[in-house]
Amino acid sequence: MTPERLEAITARANAATKGPWNHDPNSAWRIYGCEQAHEYVWADSEGDEFPCVAMTGIKGQHPRSPRDAEFIAHARTDVPELVAEVERLSQAETEWAAYRKALVELHEFDELVFGGFICPRCTDSEDDDPVPWPCDSLRAIGVTDDDARQIILAYRAAIKAGR
Repeated sequence: MTPERLEAITARANAATKGPWNHDPNSAWRIYGCEQAHEYVWADSEGDEFPCVAMTGIKGQHPRSPRDAEFIAHARTDVPELVAEVERLSQAETEWAAYRKALVELHEFDELVFGGFICPRCTDSEDDDPVPWPCDSLRAIGVTDDDARQIILAYRAAIKAGR
């Protein structure tokens, strides 16, 4: 979801009638001059002489009406909660991406003359067998062979552009 879409959703939620909103399937709203009573959603707003937020179908004639009214009533609290969760997850994703990038940079690869790649950080000394790159540390954070190829290709392209 784009930040602009999230901002638009937040703006609509902030502009809506304050909550909480309620629905009682045992009650109905009758508009002056109208013979039928409708399922409705109302706001608990003090001093509001017309607390009805939304009306759905005619009571008893539209089988989905109570479910629709219940959905609308819960939207007042559900939408802000969902927006807050999307914002929290977006922030966590941003932090994770920065952490992943830093770890990839920390475990940079070394290309062997005869082919292959090793992780100098994970290879303790020259006496040890070289640790293949991407190393277990990078694999633990989800770096795949395809990711590794893209990192290597980007590195080579940067070198080539710098010449």
